Amino acid sequence: MKKTTKNLNTYIKVEQKYLVKVLDKFRKSKIFSKFFPLGGFPIIAISEDDENMAEEILKSMDIKYEMKRTKKDIIEEMLHF
Repeated sequence: MKKTTKNLNTYIKVEQKYLVKVLDKFRKSKIFSKFFPLGGFPIIAISEDDENMAEEILKSMDIKYEMKRTKKDIIEEMLHF
């Protein structure tokens, strides 16, 4: 099943200097991800289905991160900010 923005219900905060590297690594690993400015802070949104793979990638890159699952999709979440 092809994922869309409505499937993005988990967001990851990383330091800004790592955003592009992390996005590239996710895309090479076939993780559907998007970049959003959530509340003025840049985040990477992914599907909860890809959480484990994303965590493995971030740990292998030795990057500190914060991961949170939203109640709805990321677009609905952004509308509340």
